[in-house]
Amino acid sequence: MNERHNFSPKNPEHQPPGHEAHSQHEKIKKAHEKALIGGYENRPEQARHTVEQEAISGAEYGQKNSETTQDTPQVFWDKRLKKSAFNKTMNQVRHRLPQKEKQFSKVIHTKSIEAVSEVAERTIARPIGILMGSMITFFGSIIIIILARRGGFEIRFSIFALLFIVGYGIGFVFEICIFFFKKLSHRTPH
Repeated sequence: MNERHNFSPKNPEHQPPGHEAHSQHEKIKKAHEKALIGGYENRPEQARHTVEQEAISGAEYGQKNSETTQDTPQVFWDKRLKKSAFNKTMNQVRHRLPQKEKQFSKVIHTKSIEAVSEVAERTIARPIGILMGSMITFFGSIIIIILARRGGFEIRFSIFALLFIVGYGIGFVFEICIFFFKKLSHRTPH
């Protein structure tokens, strides 16, 4: 993709980035020369006053920059553009994959499977729930195995699934509490 920007020195809207800083530097340089020529070397206050008149404050410079960025055209990402970019990227990646992985990628990235995956990631596959579930399963399993060996009783394997479900529930409740705490802290003024 070859993009060219035509900057015209006659039109101030189409100046290259950093042009304002360069022109500001030129103004200050001219003011300094003017001060030297005008005999200001012995009168620093008068020279300082001249430079202050020519200089633009940081706030004004920031406002000019924000105004120029608002005038630039923005690219609107619509569904067609996103879909075409996604398809192009997927085709480039699939081109580098072995044949079996290409087929697997095509199956995984169908609309129906992606829709199910997106719903699951927002509802079921919560990271804190899975983390807490696996931690409680791990440590609970160690405790149950130790107790079973000492007590001499038999372990049912469904206990491990139950430990994961309990841990997931604790993690899910913990995540909901964090969500509401953040929401309340943003609402209350400090």
